[in-house]
Amino acid sequence: MRGGIADVKAVGGRLFSAVGAVVSTVARTAARPAPISPLNVEIGEARRYIMVGTDLEDYRKVRNRLALGRYADDVTINDVVLATVSGALRSWLLTRGEAVHSATTVRAMVPVSVYDTDDATRLGNRVTACFVDLPVGEPSASMRLHQIAFAMRQQMEGGQAVGAESLAGLAGFASPTLHSLGARLGMAMSRRLFNVVITNVPGPQQPLYAGDALMLSTYPVMPLARWQAVSIGLTSYDGGVYFGLNGDRTTMPDLDVLGQCLVDSLAELVESRDASRGSRL
Repeated sequence: MRGGIADVKAVGGRLFSAVGAVVSTVARTAARPAPISPLNVEIGEARRYIMVGTDLEDYRKVRNRLALGRYADDVTINDVVLATVSGALRSWLLTRGEAVHSATTVRAMVPVSVYDTDDATRLGNRVTACFVDLPVGEPSASMRLHQIAFAMRQQMEGGQAVGAESLAGLAGFASPTLHSLGARLGMAMSRRLFNVVITNVPGPQQPLYAGDALMLSTYPVMPLARWQAVSIGLTSYDGGVYFGLNGDRTTMPDLDVLGQCLVDSLAELVESRDASRGSRL
């Protein structure tokens, strides 16, 4: 009985700590509700699903370009991914005729793996959940990336992200994958806090097999939370980065357009020059 009571106290303490960490982050975010977006609508039961394959080397090229020179920035692969998604959402909103101005943002809830410093594609031993306002109103691809890198670094270094140990203690998480963690966290939080969930899971960079059959690619499927018209999951594997876009069938008839916008946005980042650095030089 004494052992059982001790276990209950220990679990209760961890849960209280977890709730406190999440609530403090939510309280900070709730002071600035997520902007109104066509991504947040009442959804039905039917779904659309789009797969988009990209090359991991393209993300590395963009990151490496910004990591050189006198004005080098601390940019991660995840920052480049978010900048790609930001550019895609910007183009998608414009195709819909939505009002996009310089201050337009889309708030993403992003469970982030902290990468090993020697390998940006290796899954680290810490996971944090960040709320980042994607600058979809910014027309410059390079500037979008700078803004996202700064915002993510500010959250990570400022202690504003929720640690994996806190999330694991909330609602009975038992070593979930990052995609599952993002889905559950999205289900538990109000649509007023964010517009879209984006999960980025670094996978193995060597071929995997099922018997003699080579696994060619892997596309995650992120379930939709209430009032979330689309979810974006991606996994890197053997030199590729694979997006899975899961959308509500009724409200996202143009999900394939968003998929093409991802491809175009990445190409824009690869081809763009670092205009902000050039102006300072």
